[in-house]
Amino acid sequence: MSVYPNPAPSLINVVFEAKDADYTIAVLDLQGRTVLANQHANLTGLQTVEIPVSELKSGNYLISVSTGGAAIQKMITIK
Repeated sequence: MSVYPNPAPSLINVVFEAKDADYTIAVLDLQGRTVLANQHANLTGLQTVEIPVSELKSGNYLISVSTGGAAIQKMITIK
């Protein structure tokens, strides 16, 4: 999984390889609270998902891509 740009001014791109499953892409604050979440059904192959973050306060966040109980997280900074 990759997330760019970092730091992000208003939009982030989350790139990951999907394996014919449903995915949740979430933005979490550093206390683990979900501040944004998107559901995506039946994804297969290389995915690039754009997430608008201009409404979020400046700071550090975690981006989480999860499916079937497994999750990958990356840190990102919002300007």
